[in-house]
Order: sequence, then C-alpha cells, then structure tokens
Amino acid sequence: MADFEKAFKRTGIFEGGYTDNPDDNGNWTGGKKGVGDLVGTNYGISAPVYMAYIKRKPTVQDIKNMPHAAVKDIYKKTYWSPIRGNEINDQEVANGIYDMAVNSGVGTAIKLAKRAKRIPENKITSKMDDDFLNLLNQQ
Repeated sequence: MADFEKAFKRTGIFEGGYTDNPDDNGNWTGGKKGVGDLVGTNYGISAPVYMAYIKRKPTVQDIKNMPHAAVKDIYKKTYWSPIRGNEINDQEVANGIYDMAVNSGVGTAIKLAKRAKRIPENKITSKMDDDFLNLLNQQ
C-alpha cells in the first residue's frame, strides 16, 4: 500500500513558503481577488483552505506561522484521503494522483487518472470508487 509520508514529502518539495501576491485568488480569505482579507498562502495552502481548517478567518501571522502538523493534516485530509491513497498498491501511481489532486483538485485528479486508464467518458466520475481502485491495483 502507498504511504502518505512518501507522497507528502515528494509533493512538498514543490510547494513553497509564504506568498501574498494580491493577484492570486488563493491569498484572499474570500477565495477571490479583492474578496475578504489579503493574508497570503503558505506551503501551498490557500487562505480559504486554512480558514476552513482553523474555523475562523486567519491573520497574516496565522498563515506565516502555520504549524507543520497542521500542514500535514490538511494535505492528508483534503487530498490523500479522498483519493484513497492508502488503498493504492503502487506508490508511484498514488504519488501521481495525489500530486495532481494538490495542484488541480481531487475531482480533476481522479477524472484524469480514469481517462489515462481509458475508462469510457460516460462512466467517469470524480470519486475514487471501488471499481477504479481495483483496476489501479491490478498492475
């Protein structure tokens, strides 16, 4: 079975530190340029995602001082668990789907993985269902 720690470490290499570019929607608490407060992102975690995690509006200091344990928890709950990474046998397959989930969203990652496996378009959903998981694990 694939290991979250390995996938997290691999993807984390590409997720940077603090940024507060006002043209980046993810840096605003409202999730859209000019909506809410400009507090930035850190470790690839946007202001709205962190706000949902801490259940209040974050400050710039909250974002800058985001605990590493929170970062890992967010990545595991938001991206790894929905792709059912622990149930994928091949670490590289899990890494690829996880990385795509982090960068493009879980639903998009799963759909792209299904297309790569030539699932008929009318059968593609954004959920990691048992049938697709079994197909991935047949390799």
